[in-house]
Amino acid sequence: MIMTVNFRASLTATFCVAYVVLLSLDSPLFLYYPLTGEWAFRQLEGNHGPAMQWYGLLMGAAIAATVVSLSLSLLNIKIRLEKVATILMPVAMLACVYFMRGFFIY
Repeated sequence: MIMTVNFRASLTATFCVAYVVLLSLDSPLFLYYPLTGEWAFRQLEGNHGPAMQWYGLLMGAAIAATVVSLSLSLLNIKIRLEKVATILMPVAMLACVYFMRGFFIY
């Protein structure tokens, strides 16, 4: 069954894909240094403590998902969603666990 793209469904699916891609490329939109409370678009030199990438990964995936979902919704593009949507989220979760396996396995 081919259906018109639902904004919420396409946002969820695109967010999962964008997050996994950004995580695998290790390219957050920005970094946060909690020790000093600084935000930066690149790694800072000096003693600023460890950088948190999570906020930058979330924002990058959210921007990409919003742009793609709005484009699909406004252009009224028809694609198959029934099988892809049910498989995509668990696959994205497993991919995130794989890319972050260093945190789980010593």
